[in-house]
Amino acid sequence: MSKFDYLTLLVGEDILLKEFNLILHQPRIRDISIIGEEKFFKMLSFLFIEKENIINVLSEKKDRAEVEAVYKDLTDYEIFYSTAASDKQQEGEISIREGATQIFMLLFPDYHISFEENGIFYSDKDNNYRIISKHDYNILRDQIKEVLCLDGLGGEEDYNPADDRAREIAEKLKARKKRLAKDKGKKKDMIANYVSSLSIALPNSSINYVSSLTLFQLYDQLKRYGAYKDSELRLQAHMAGAKDVEQKDWLGPLEK
Repeated sequence: MSKFDYLTLLVGEDILLKEFNLILHQPRIRDISIIGEEKFFKMLSFLFIEKENIINVLSEKKDRAEVEAVYKDLTDYEIFYSTAASDKQQEGEISIREGATQIFMLLFPDYHISFEENGIFYSDKDNNYRIISKHDYNILRDQIKEVLCLDGLGGEEDYNPADDRAREIAEKLKARKKRLAKDKGKKKDMIANYVSSLSIALPNSSINYVSSLTLFQLYDQLKRYGAYKDSELRLQAHMAGAKDVEQKDWLGPLEK
């Protein structure tokens, strides 16, 4: 279930995180381009270090029961903090703490952020201090995931065409679904391609316009355009004789 109103995300305005009385800025594609796409997603990955993943990695070389005994009482934030504290920056590489700090500066430009042992401390321009405790860290992390659309695109469904012409169109539909499913989780390689594609696909659009979108707006417009093309293909399939291709209204709610 979405944590935010669809319209709130769609218009691209800043979002009040009521749990923390914190304003989250929705970065534009142009903001991300300054950092660089690959670096942006690498820095995000620092924030999303999860206990289960750490246990799985360490269990490859150690007894899983022993590893779980060490980590079972730790929060994800404690694991992130200890990992960042022990991280040795390689030449030419960004440290975990520096990367996480840059992401927070991008998302929360109106605050000074500090990662401490007990949680994330932040203060506004009037020096009002607050803390996101280590126990509430996952709430914030999930909110960031939703705003940045880190749960992927698309899905997959079956088509049952009636003849060769309808089958050809249905295969195009199915191929598109597979491509979206394949792209899921690989956005770090896809934003530039999406920007380029959308700037051509949309009438009177340009790279400059698409660069002004937030990630949510970018993916929403991609899905809306995909729904429109999907509707066109379904209509063609129906006209070609397909019996089991359901007609869909591209103006309706988008698939999540």
